[in-house]
Amino acid sequence: MLKNNTKLNVATIVLLLFFGTALSKSSILYAQEVSTPYMVLVRTLGEQSFNTDGINLETTVPNSVLQKITYDLKKELRVKQDISYKSNPNVSEVLCSLMQAKFKTKNNKKADFYKIQYSLHSMDFEQYLKKYPYSEFASEAKAKMEYTKLHEAWNSAVKANRRDADISYYNMFTSLKIPTERCEYEGYEILFDCDVKRAKAIEAWLTIMDTPNRNEYDCEIYSDYIERYGAFSYFVEEAKDYLYVCNERNAWQQAAEQGTIKAYQTYVNQYPKGLHARYAQGKLNDWTAWQSARKRDNYLAYLEYFKNFPNGDSAELAQKELIPTASDAVDLGLPSGTRWAPFNVGAFFPEEYGDYYAWGETQTKSNYSWYYYQYFTDKNGNGTPWTIINGKAEIDSGELLDFGNDISGTQYDVAHVKWGDDWKMPTKAQCQELVNKCKWTWWITQDLQEGYKVTGPNGNSIFLPAAGFRDNRNIARDGFRGGYWSSTRERERCQNAYLLRFKQYDAFALDPDLHDVFANVLHYGRTVRPVTNVKPKQQTATTKQIPSFPIDTNITEGTPVINVSGHNAVDLGLPSGTKWADCNIGSSSPIDYGDYFAWGETRTKRSFEWKTYKYAIDKNRNGKYDYGEKTIDIGTDISGTDYDVAHVKWGGSWMMPTKEQWQELIDCCTWTLTAQGGRKGYKVTGPNGRVIFLPAAGHIWGTEGNRIGKMGEYWFATPTNHYNMLSFDVDKNEIYISGRAEFAGVTVRPVTK
Repeated sequence: MLKNNTKLNVATIVLLLFFGTALSKSSILYAQEVSTPYMVLVRTLGEQSFNTDGINLETTVPNSVLQKITYDLKKELRVKQDISYKSNPNVSEVLCSLMQAKFKTKNNKKADFYKIQYSLHSMDFEQYLKKYPYSEFASEAKAKMEYTKLHEAWNSAVKANRRDADISYYNMFTSLKIPTERCEYEGYEILFDCDVKRAKAIEAWLTIMDTPNRNEYDCEIYSDYIERYGAFSYFVEEAKDYLYVCNERNAWQQAAEQGTIKAYQTYVNQYPKGLHARYAQGKLNDWTAWQSARKRDNYLAYLEYFKNFPNGDSAELAQKELIPTASDAVDLGLPSGTRWAPFNVGAFFPEEYGDYYAWGETQTKSNYSWYYYQYFTDKNGNGTPWTIINGKAEIDSGELLDFGNDISGTQYDVAHVKWGDDWKMPTKAQCQELVNKCKWTWWITQDLQEGYKVTGPNGNSIFLPAAGFRDNRNIARDGFRGGYWSSTRERERCQNAYLLRFKQYDAFALDPDLHDVFANVLHYGRTVRPVTNVKPKQQTATTKQIPSFPIDTNITEGTPVINVSGHNAVDLGLPSGTKWADCNIGSSSPIDYGDYFAWGETRTKRSFEWKTYKYAIDKNRNGKYDYGEKTIDIGTDISGTDYDVAHVKWGGSWMMPTKEQWQELIDCCTWTLTAQGGRKGYKVTGPNGRVIFLPAAGHIWGTEGNRIGKMGEYWFATPTNHYNMLSFDVDKNEIYISGRAEFAGVTVRPVTK
């Protein structure tokens, strides 16, 4: 049949040589008999234009080809029985099926070996060796078993495409010591060029990885590996990763060494997701922001840069621009000539708390207690610098550093250290002067920061925020109390130093003792407001001017009012046409709380209790509300009646608002939490842009004011299901309909149509 095929291609000739090698070996039985079927198979594959390049035992034989050659194969092998193949078998499976059919009726060591000699399954050879361990074919079966195991490992590695599978294959390959120039056994080609190359690729990669002191900046070893083994090595992806990291590392080293904006920009452009890209981009952002600040050259510009880049390359320069000069100090017209700083150490605006310091320390910390106080040594281990003897505290000698009586202008003066020579901590006398010579007004800034507005004899003011103090790890009483260190230590008790102390006043009267000079223990963290007596240089026009204490604006100014029966009404442009009073009953100003009334009563009183409620039915006469007790029925809508305090007090068309009118105010208006004249509350802006202000008046229970400055509560005339008032919570910034006992004292905001 070979003579009839004169046009075999080169691949077919190679395959003939491949099979011919097996025929030339004396160990192969039936050499003459089995040669022709090989030729038929190869010739047919060639005639069908089957791609025989690199043909091997795993090359697939299409079903259409098998149908055409099966008859010739059976005839040449003298096989009478039917031959079954699985769908699209490979060459190995075709040959094994032919041998199985030829020797089907025989069971001996020769026939059994020829049934499996072209198998690609190592288990076939294992089973043969177990059955015939001393066969003359044993050495050949053993060799083929090893090769098939190796080939199975190869297939597994290719299929898995995993590092461990490749290494497993390589370990098996090296253990068999396969000659790399040719991987075959008596013509049975089980390993091919790609197998050898893959093994070499694995070996080369493991050598690279195991090289001691490998230069991480030498990228050539990775690029060479990729170029050499890129077509078939699993590790090429790993090599690409290493190459990327290596190139990125070199690019970063170059950028870092140059340290220029251009170098950082080049690095970011090349490696936008590189290991150092965020840092490099941060450098670029830092540089750009600083250039912008320098160009704008004003206080807010430097502050913006410093807050965005507190650790930036130019942070120190920006911070210097933010430190007030003597020219920025506020002259209050004090007899001593002392001028006070516009804000605290560590702050940037008058409303900010700034930093907290223990007395004599110049750095902030996380814990403010005696244990962490820098100048305290607990020699006797009692946790304090004193010992109680006969009920009296006696100072333990040598446990507290002797600062002297005043640290003003020394290394222990945080104002002097942080802000420079012009600034110092105020002395006790300077603090006392501020208390005695100035007007103190509890104030709430429009950003709702609370503290004291301190106005000097000349009308100028500073703002001291109620920053509280730090005890251990916590900030205590901020928003209610303030404590500012002086530079003066108490003589009698050296564990104390003097401070400027104040606290919030109540809703009704300002107690003069609410701001004074007081001595307290050194370890507390407190705020510091510097002072200066340095005469200011002539003020020049500058864009770096530090923001001064914010001037309170009248948020209702500009809103026109309508006089109705002697009281002001504001038309907010509501759909119902309802007009709202500009202040509460009992008040002549939008910011004042006004009077408090029990629901349905028209007179204010000293105490708001069940026993004083006009409409209470106190069955057991115990003066307290008990379950089951009721009130006199005055109706569920008192609007415009004799029980309506707005109607009774103001007359005309004035009345208490209904629930629906309050709901309309909520739904149709914009509510903005703010402060005016030192009072928190809501600015309510109607559809037409006009406004009213509702102060957070809280309520009175018994004789005590409750939640004043924290909540707003306003009666309405139509209670339903225990809902009888409009409420808002300043702290939570919430507005809602709620209820309270009728005998409580609550404010009233009238309406009119």
